[in-house]
Amino acid sequence: MTTTSFWRALEILGANGAAVCDWTSHLGSDWENCRRFLKAHPGHAAYVLDPRGLTARLDVVQDEAGGFLGIVGDDAPCGPPVGLNADDVALMVPDWQSIAVSLGESLGFAANRFESHGLTRQIGTAQNGTDPVRPVVLCLPAGHIGDRGRIAADFASRRDVTILLPSAKWVTPAIQALVSANRLKLVTLVEQLERTAAVPTLATPPATAGGRVRKKALFRIQSGWRWDMLAIEVACGGRMIANCGGQRKEHGFRKSNSKSYTKEYEILMKLAANGNWRNPPGGSPTNEAVRKQFFRFRNTLEDLIPIPGDAFDVDGDVWTPKFSVALSADMTETKKEIRAKRDTDEPAWHPLSRQSSLLR
Repeated sequence: MTTTSFWRALEILGANGAAVCDWTSHLGSDWENCRRFLKAHPGHAAYVLDPRGLTARLDVVQDEAGGFLGIVGDDAPCGPPVGLNADDVALMVPDWQSIAVSLGESLGFAANRFESHGLTRQIGTAQNGTDPVRPVVLCLPAGHIGDRGRIAADFASRRDVTILLPSAKWVTPAIQALVSANRLKLVTLVEQLERTAAVPTLATPPATAGGRVRKKALFRIQSGWRWDMLAIEVACGGRMIANCGGQRKEHGFRKSNSKSYTKEYEILMKLAANGNWRNPPGGSPTNEAVRKQFFRFRNTLEDLIPIPGDAFDVDGDVWTPKFSVALSADMTETKKEIRAKRDTDEPAWHPLSRQSSLLR
């Protein structure tokens, strides 16, 4: 099992690798236990931490005798070089497969899928009961200043996956927005490993107080069903009528107060009217609230109709449903009645109206 000290060392040294002497310095007594999660890389490290206890890094150069020296960089105060041997400066990089196998055993997922490039890679799959299989993705920061931006860019291309991060320090507001928009699940390894006591957390996550209660599915999903086979009608009285594979089912949305139904019903009506859904632009005061409402709507829809795969095609903040959605006949007639009544009603009194007695 990987230790928290390994993840803390990796956060500092980065996934691009570091010298053996730097790994041993950060891992201390855990070095022997953690070295199996590292593998040798050709060549030597470009720099090492100053073994004299200084915070500066030393550039590694080869001397005339075939040994190595650590010299102070051009942008730091001058100092004498430090002698280093080949074992000290050997370059060790994370072994993704060994890490994946260890994490799979600790967290309860199958380390059975491996992407071979990038600092964000799929390392396995997890499944909770009969839920759809979710990819498990490991993100290892490179140890550079721009890591947070690169992580956010990587996450933007992932949907419906579980992502493992070294620690909670990488969870920024931008990451949190992507978690909501792309239905990601984040697991921060330092915090998770500290509270995990040989109980898998991904395959069978423990129930939490106040957790979301899944709605009962309307259909028993048949093999071969796709989202483009689904047709939804939005009917009066907070009702949704779903048709798929020759089956017809109805669901009633509850009222959020005495006058209006829940946001899910309102979002469904807007989808029927507009053909797609647009989240407010980033920076808008309503952006986060609306994103959360739409996220809850998608969860509700997928609980009620658990067809595998994505229900929407996404282009930026525009979500286009793969299923068809339209207003039902009774809703259309109701709209006509309301519009006709509104057109024939007497105009409301206004203090600046020429018909007002104040202006006669």
